[in-house]
Amino acid sequence: MNTYRRNTMKHGALTLLLLGIALTLNACSSKGDKAPTAAEASDATTADKDKMTKEYVRQRVEAIYADVFAAYIKANEDGSIPKQDFDKKYCSKAWNKTVAAVNKKDAQHPDWTPFFESDYWVCGQDFSSELHIKDVKVVEIFEKTAHVEFTHHNFSDKPEEIILVFERGDWYIENFIEHDDNPDAELNWMEVMDSYLNE
Repeated sequence: MNTYRRNTMKHGALTLLLLGIALTLNACSSKGDKAPTAAEASDATTADKDKMTKEYVRQRVEAIYADVFAAYIKANEDGSIPKQDFDKKYCSKAWNKTVAAVNKKDAQHPDWTPFFESDYWVCGQDFSSELHIKDVKVVEIFEKTAHVEFTHHNFSDKPEEIILVFERGDWYIENFIEHDDNPDAELNWMEVMDSYLNE
């Protein structure tokens, strides 16, 4: 066998080997990047639809406040403040972005009174060991927004509303709206934050 033929065969074998490796690597990587099958997409859609009911939203709100209030009550007993970031855990991206902007503006004006003098989770500056919500009513679910009303108890009963949005596979709080004894008086947190940022 002459040198030219040997070299040609070697090159051919090497080409086939490299081609085989490339195809194997491509097959392996494509398994991780493949689009979900129709069945997988259907399962995800079904799971989302199951969360679009008033009953699910009510349970979600009750679970959120049970977790938050348990931490506040424990902190109250310990004489501390809750260390968990419940906004990141239970609030929407838009809410967290707005709060971050408010905190940034506060930091730029250290001589000003801090914006968050009151805590929207407990509807006040102080909180009791009897924090709870009751009479939770899902007023409306429209597409991916839910409007919920309930009675908030911190020392006394107070009506409150929250707006939730469906994102990241679940419901997250987009706004807190507190009511006083006067039904026409309300503290709409997203509105007052927007006003503060636009001053």
